[in-house]
Amino acid sequence: MARVAQSEGIPNSAIFLEPRAQDTIQNACFATQIMQAHNWRSAEIVSSAYHLPRAAMIFGSLPIKWRMHAAPPLAPQSPFVSGILSAGETLKTVRYLIYADWADRCRH
Repeated sequence: MARVAQSEGIPNSAIFLEPRAQDTIQNACFATQIMQAHNWRSAEIVSSAYHLPRAAMIFGSLPIKWRMHAAPPLAPQSPFVSGILSAGETLKTVRYLIYADWADRCRH
């Protein structure tokens, strides 16, 4: 996503990477911790278009202001691949909703 931001004219000095996360929930938690340590209050979140609804649910549970933007696809996707991505995202959203108490653990 940093490369996409750079290609859109965002300077390197304005891009901050969070390298530890292994999933969106961890990314949201770690990014919020970094932001709070720097007294930053808002973020621009860039992700794949199919991922934005779940990412919005996750970031919506945290004490930061944010806006989301869909990154342009890196390559054309066939309807088959788009269907697989959508199905996977649906399953991950269900998992998120089942384990929605993650936000309490994130605050510690």
